[in-house]
Amino acid sequence: MLSVFPEILFLSPFAATLLRITVAIVFLYAAIMQARRIEILSEVPVPVLGKGAWIVWASVLFDTTIGVLLLVGLYTQVAALVGAIAIVKSIVLIPSYLAQIPVSRGAAALTAVILLSLLLHASA
Repeated sequence: MLSVFPEILFLSPFAATLLRITVAIVFLYAAIMQARRIEILSEVPVPVLGKGAWIVWASVLFDTTIGVLLLVGLYTQVAALVGAIAIVKSIVLIPSYLAQIPVSRGAAALTAVILLSLLLHASA
């Protein structure tokens, strides 16, 4: 590999850690923003499930769990797989996506790609 700065290649093992922490922050941000808007989001219908505060709380718990697992580095590949599936599902299936998830579709797609790369990286 041709590198302009070969002297910093010793930091390459930290690349997966930086990506993992970045995605964890996105999930934790989503959980905080959803928790702040429970009254509004509980009125937004979700396909198959309907609407209600319990759906929002379940989403907050899910996002928090994935975020903490990624932040700590525990079960990274499992958390990355589940998180990527959830993001792709929400982008494709939920018509009221922007009301429920506080990040843009582009940012969510980029997050899904990062999660898939963490899934493939064995020592993340």
